[in-house]
Amino acid sequence: MNITLTNKNLGKEINGFTQLRVISVRHITSDAVMISFEVPKEMRSLFSFQPGQHVELLLFEEDQELRRAYSICSGKNEPLSIAVKALPNGRMSKYLNKHIKEGDIIAVSEPRGSFILNEQARQVVLIGAGSGITPLLSMLKTTVEKSVPVTLIYGNRTESSIMFRDEIAELISAKVIQFLSGEKKEGFGTGRINKENITALIWKDVAILNADAFYLCGPQSMIADVSEALQTCGVPADKIYFEYFSAPVVGETSELSEVSTFQGKCRVQAKLEGDKFQFEVSSDGPVLLEAARKAGIDAPFSCKTGVCGSCRAKVSNGSAIMKANYALSNEDIADGYILTCQAHPNIEKISISFDD
Repeated sequence: MNITLTNKNLGKEINGFTQLRVISVRHITSDAVMISFEVPKEMRSLFSFQPGQHVELLLFEEDQELRRAYSICSGKNEPLSIAVKALPNGRMSKYLNKHIKEGDIIAVSEPRGSFILNEQARQVVLIGAGSGITPLLSMLKTTVEKSVPVTLIYGNRTESSIMFRDEIAELISAKVIQFLSGEKKEGFGTGRINKENITALIWKDVAILNADAFYLCGPQSMIADVSEALQTCGVPADKIYFEYFSAPVVGETSELSEVSTFQGKCRVQAKLEGDKFQFEVSSDGPVLLEAARKAGIDAPFSCKTGVCGSCRAKVSNGSAIMKANYALSNEDIADGYILTCQAHPNIEKISISFDD
């Protein structure tokens, strides 16, 4: 695996990423690590985050950039930390699990993302599966610190695969309900977190429905099941927030149904970090993100599958149509936001901003 880090100049910016020193690497399961970074005092405002957000890491494989988004798992008064689970085909995740060590320098983006805890909520429910616990743990720590009543419903395959098992156990004021789908053990519910199990929990404890906000993170099937169960029990859709930890597999969810009738070339005006750029893209050409990068614009991105939201931009003039969307809420779309990794222009002129 020919992956390298950066040029190891601490604090230097590379393509919009800042190089930070790794201060600890801790294995939290057999295939997942927690990586903590030292943020210099003069950069703390840049790396200030809201619980639920993520950062992106930049590594290099030969001459190719590798960018991946990882959720922040730390509380606000803890060192900036992420959790990385090794995926079968994950080049960066496997590298980080096997090779990263204390003292290494990694290029890290500023915190991003709109999956954010409402810190004014008076009662919160967090529901996750597997590595979906990562952003939820940051939310859990924050709610406990503020003495906000919080319930965590967390599913895993086996007890040994539970990420942050000790950290969760230490937050004794939180109500924690855990499920195991691959084994039966005392103190755990049996099976996956699905519509039936969530409905059964609500029937046992209807006070769950009193929460101001429900935060879901996990696979698409879990999020769809839980959302349906909550809404069937009377929870308004605008109280349910979710983030996929990976793109849904083919067949699990449909693509967006809107189809563009625009044909021809579109003139794009783009704004990034205060600078303005212009480029053209054909209706049958690449998505806006790829067209922007081909034009020499260092537009932000990570997953390129419509999940992480790193490439989002706001349309101030014109319109665009997305092929898929797993990151933006209906409110985001109504406010003019698009995922440029999934968007094609739908008109001859369009203005977008990566800064908003």
